[in-house]
Amino acid sequence: MFKLLRMGSDTIHPHDFFVNRPEGYKWYLLLLVKTPALFYLNNKPITVQPDSLIVFDKHIPHRYEAMGPFYINDWIHFDLNLASLSQLQIQLNTPIALPDGHYLDHLIATLTQEFYSSNPYRELTMEHFMHLFFLKIREYSLTLYGNSTLDSQLIQLRSHIYSNPQYDWSIAMMSQRLSISNGHLQAIYKKRFNTSCMADVIEARILHAKELLISTDHSVHDIALLCGYRTDLHFMRQFKKKTTRTPSEYRMNA
Repeated sequence: MFKLLRMGSDTIHPHDFFVNRPEGYKWYLLLLVKTPALFYLNNKPITVQPDSLIVFDKHIPHRYEAMGPFYINDWIHFDLNLASLSQLQIQLNTPIALPDGHYLDHLIATLTQEFYSSNPYRELTMEHFMHLFFLKIREYSLTLYGNSTLDSQLIQLRSHIYSNPQYDWSIAMMSQRLSISNGHLQAIYKKRFNTSCMADVIEARILHAKELLISTDHSVHDIALLCGYRTDLHFMRQFKKKTTRTPSEYRMNA
């Protein structure tokens, strides 16, 4: 599907760097901008901030230049048929502000290693990485989180919940971690993950309980404590509500 022609990661240019290609390229150009830069789009100057991405269409003029002591970007020249490109639903020739530029930067760095390697599965590996890359771009362009720092903190919070379901989680505890109000936390958490904070806590605890029931010989009492429940009864009620089985029944039929 993807044909990668050239690429580079963390390419550094001096303060007087500029590119002016009136005819564009005969292939697509992807840029992950890491320092402030001045782009001319439809002959209008636009300041592009770090952690921005732009994909230029074939044969589209592009002109851009450094705005500071140096200019850094990742870049990929690639080709792709129109049908496949339309499926990606990526807006071309328009800067996209990324909530997490480091994630895509890491993908490009890994992709660049594969591109210049002699890995026998090199082509297949790069194909999968490009699919992942464009899926993330589509996610970023379709969402309206507004505050990239807060969104990153939300993801970290959710990861922490699933990594430590035994904690005595509460709305107040979570909102304090993010320095926001209880109501704001519940609203943005629901919008971001399509579930409530406490529903996620229960989901994390039941998932952990399932793993312990299958992989250990711990008693139901001990598993309840390890999953953050203060009483066996509360644990068993929530477990049966989520799974339709008691913990003992789940263990016997696992």
